[in-house]
Amino acid sequence: MSSVKHRNITPLIGVCIEEGSLILVYDFLSNGSLEESLQDDGVKAVMPWDVRFRVAVEVAEALSYLHRECPRPVIHRDVKSSNILLSSDLQPQLSDFGLAIWGPTKSAHMTNKDLVGTFGYIAPEYFMHGRVSEKVDIYSFGIVLLELVSGRKAIITKDCSTSLQAIPLMESGNHRGLLDPRLMSEQVNESQLGRMVLAASLCTKASARLRPTASQVALLTVAKPGHIFSF
Repeated sequence: MSSVKHRNITPLIGVCIEEGSLILVYDFLSNGSLEESLQDDGVKAVMPWDVRFRVAVEVAEALSYLHRECPRPVIHRDVKSSNILLSSDLQPQLSDFGLAIWGPTKSAHMTNKDLVGTFGYIAPEYFMHGRVSEKVDIYSFGIVLLELVSGRKAIITKDCSTSLQAIPLMESGNHRGLLDPRLMSEQVNESQLGRMVLAASLCTKASARLRPTASQVALLTVAKPGHIFSF
């Protein structure tokens, strides 16, 4: 962690052991987690669309850095909205690398039978077969994208998830049907919404090889209106 340097990754300040507990020290981020900011608790203001889109792009850039720009690839394995912290100016910071491992360098994936992560965000190939690659982070990030669009938790009930509910809407192109109803009254960029839903649908493909890389998802930020966004 001391070698990871990116504006959208929480820097590790130090570590200590106190009464047998290992403590990691990070900067204090006053706006808490993305999960808290998206939930409708009647206290916090609704997160505006432009902030949601910027969070999506910048977290994608952070993942691209981990997967392709570090001296050795890093797989986070627990990408979720509660592990994305927000600074006072709503700058997203990917945090909690307690489950992170070095990624494979000589093969597309590796096998790790020690299943970790958070239910609702775990990629199917990891859950069923223990296959780990950068694409497990991409799947998890796809769920985060759906949370950003819909404002709903990844897991709604024991038998229902945001991703399952989103599939027919994504397949039919009903992007507005996915949108957080609290955003209906504000100006939502239709082009950005379409690109974000498309990215979410590709990131959550059941087949790992069909998912984009994080750098491809980050292209959301440079695609112009009318541009055909594809991977």
